[in-house]
Amino acid sequence: MKTALKTLSLAASFALAAQATPAHANGLGGAAMKASSTADDNCPVYAYGWIANSCTTTKSFILALPFSGASGYRTFTVMAQGATTGDVSCRIAATTNTQNGFYSGSWVSLPAAGSPQTIELGTLFTDTKSSLYLLCNLAQNAKIYSVQWDN
Repeated sequence: MKTALKTLSLAASFALAAQATPAHANGLGGAAMKASSTADDNCPVYAYGWIANSCTTTKSFILALPFSGASGYRTFTVMAQGATTGDVSCRIAATTNTQNGFYSGSWVSLPAAGSPQTIELGTLFTDTKSSLYLLCNLAQNAKIYSVQWDN
């Protein structure tokens, strides 16, 4: 009886673990971002894995994203927070194989204000030799917590 219960318990654990698989295979904290311009290097504030803009004007931040190198479509989301929906806007971009062109998504803003929100950036095609980037504009005190994407 004990063996049967242990086996059942183990099977249930595996079933629960299978259900807990995340939708996105990759993710980075917002603290991995940096100011797009060296003139704005004094604007980022980093804490607990997130980044915030301490400057009084909207600033641009960038993050290079690693991926598998296989060509295909990838889906991206950003977890962010701002006082208004216009406080955070992001887009995803990838270079072509020849590095002389790029693919990019549209700029997407927060769906709601005040609390952490998920920004759905949609899907983007990447080539086998693409460089992949997240670009975000942050108003004063707006935060990026994380970015997630599938591989």
